[in-house]
Amino acid sequence: MANNTADHPPGNSVAEVDHEGDFGCSMMQLRELMELRSGEAVNKIAECYGDVQGICRRLKTSPIE
Repeated sequence: MANNTADHPPGNSVAEVDHEGDFGCSMMQLRELMELRSGEAVNKIAECYGDVQGICRRLKTSPIE
């Protein structure tokens, strides 16, 4: 039985769908944040979101769940 990629995209593919309106930050902002390291990331989170709780609220998630 052949795998039909029209029905089943490859496992590592990610559909680029615009959900930026659903959250308080854009995909680009998250990508830029993920590229930062250590103190730079901490400073950027504090500057843009206040703290970890602030970014979690915008992403509609919890830092412990």
